[in-house]
Amino acid sequence: MDRRAGLDRQLRVRADRRERGRLSGAYLCTGNHDWSDPGMGLMVKPITLEPGAWVGAFARIGPGVTVGANAIVTLGSVLLKDAQPNGIYTGNPATLVGERTIRDQLGPAAGTPS
Repeated sequence: MDRRAGLDRQLRVRADRRERGRLSGAYLCTGNHDWSDPGMGLMVKPITLEPGAWVGAFARIGPGVTVGANAIVTLGSVLLKDAQPNGIYTGNPATLVGERTIRDQLGPAAGTPS
């Protein structure tokens, strides 16, 4: 039995099919070790990605963390605590630096390549 199979079930993506590709090079770690245990036993906690959440390339998300709806974790950031909905998080450790505002209209990037 593959020990990683249990960890795979700990990722909760609450998104439709279009949003599932938003994890380019990101590392989502659902496990850690109990430092107070002499045997360093494995502890597993789920990670939840709410609808519209965006995890930037090479970002890191720790065990038990929820990335709220429409929140952004920027390039290379390390998120160790929950991200509130619409929050923009950056850094190591990631901190809230702004709030995401979503326009009613698609921007130029959604059009045909120029």
